[in-house]
Amino acid sequence: MIHLADFLSQLEHLRVLSLQIAPSYPSDTKLLSDIKQTYQWLEKHKDDADLKDRLVQYHTEPLFLNVDDPEHMGWTWHSANKLYINISDAPASDCWGVRQFLIPFRGLLRLAGVKEVQMRTAPDIPISSLEQRLNQLELTRSIYDSMRREKKLTDVIFITDDGEEFPAHRVVLAGAGEHFRDLFLGQWGESNPIVDRPISVPECPAGCLRWILGK
Repeated sequence: MIHLADFLSQLEHLRVLSLQIAPSYPSDTKLLSDIKQTYQWLEKHKDDADLKDRLVQYHTEPLFLNVDDPEHMGWTWHSANKLYINISDAPASDCWGVRQFLIPFRGLLRLAGVKEVQMRTAPDIPISSLEQRLNQLELTRSIYDSMRREKKLTDVIFITDDGEEFPAHRVVLAGAGEHFRDLFLGQWGESNPIVDRPISVPECPAGCLRWILGK
């Protein structure tokens, strides 16, 4: 059982550290260790009613070392009534967000009167039918392109004037544009359904074919 005298002793010890010693010995490592241990003790016993009743009496005193890294940064002290959890600093309003060093002592901070701003969770926005269709089209295109690169079920080969070959699927190209529909479904010789039928395209640069076929 923790006696009231122990709480008073720890609170007074914290007040001496923060209000009397820290201004004269800023960034002292031994002092920092003492401050951290005192916070840890108070955090551990934060559920005791006597501590809350006593701690709120000092909510206007700068008892909290509010920095991210006290070992490598200048020290800044704030009182509980000017600290807020989950906000950014607002110097014009004399409101300050709780820094990383104090995060492990949230229970103690709340007990001292520090308010916490509840962050709203963004609602899940359902994917529209159009987005779903676009995602499916992109997936399908990726599958066809992978098959084309591996020459699976390809039934036509485009050959450039420098001899570079581009295997493809005629049905995919026919569905992609009028030019290919005319090429494969019209009266041209290329409409003959011979597997891997080569088509010479000397006037079409290789770069253009790569763009068309996604190679």
